[in-house]
Amino acid sequence: MSPKSKTGKRRDPGDVAALEPTAGDTGAKVPASPSKATGDSCDPMDPVCICDTMDEIFTHYPREEASLIMILQELQDRFNWLPDAALERIAEELDIPKSRILAVSTFYKSFSLDPRGRKVIKVCTGTACHVRGAGMLLEEFERVLDIPVGEGMTDDGTFSLESVNCVGACAMAPAVLVNDRYYAKVGPGNLGKLLTKERES
Repeated sequence: MSPKSKTGKRRDPGDVAALEPTAGDTGAKVPASPSKATGDSCDPMDPVCICDTMDEIFTHYPREEASLIMILQELQDRFNWLPDAALERIAEELDIPKSRILAVSTFYKSFSLDPRGRKVIKVCTGTACHVRGAGMLLEEFERVLDIPVGEGMTDDGTFSLESVNCVGACAMAPAVLVNDRYYAKVGPGNLGKLLTKERES
């Protein structure tokens, strides 16, 4: 039997829209960062792209070591990872050793030194999600995307896959985040529609 929504109407369990929480529900959508990379962002492997992006980022902060974390955060927002060429430029502009930048970048888990997809899928594996099949869901994501969890990205550069201990949305278990968008009660049956929706957005 199909589950009912709050309005009493029956919902198709494969309907991705039904997975997204509405305002007031646990895990309502978080507004994206103003500097978040978009689908038309430039290629972070292109030196010109790196140069132009860093020129823009440096207009926002003083060129001093105290700005390091803020600069790294904005760079991470732009590309979803920290390209080495950008770190070289930061070291030069802030006049600090690159080793210092690498130490900060590896200390905080929110930073990635490895290329990641434009959209990072995070599958919650906390207790509530685990008992509701998060492990099986993670394996299905690996199979469908053809990438191992925590490594690399899809061939088209769209997705990376990660597991996280808890996203603080136990009532939505098993919960999945795609960048800033939450999906509730995700199962193998609606995984394909979720990915299609994200590819098209």
